[in-house]
Amino acid sequence: MEIELTPALVRTYLASLAPGAICGVRGDPDNCPLARALCFAGARHPLVTWLGYIAALNHFPLPLWAKAFVEWLDKTWKRSLGVRAKTALRILDAVTADAQ
Repeated sequence: MEIELTPALVRTYLASLAPGAICGVRGDPDNCPLARALCFAGARHPLVTWLGYIAALNHFPLPLWAKAFVEWLDKTWKRSLGVRAKTALRILDAVTADAQ
């Protein structure tokens, strides 16, 4: 099953959580918010890195919006690993607005 990493998928995942819930762990390729969104969509053991993401044993390039999302998270939360859903949703909206 091929699952595409899209802003809509990540937004749906983040919206399914309580605003203060931890939606992922910054810097952890299989537990970051993007990897958790892929799990939410049914991917088994996804990994997300700067080079791309792996889902269902297939490798895909990381979209530009996703690179901007990860970069923003990494720059903003250098001291804290856990990322809250409300904050991640705000960052997702900002990086996808810039891409339009």
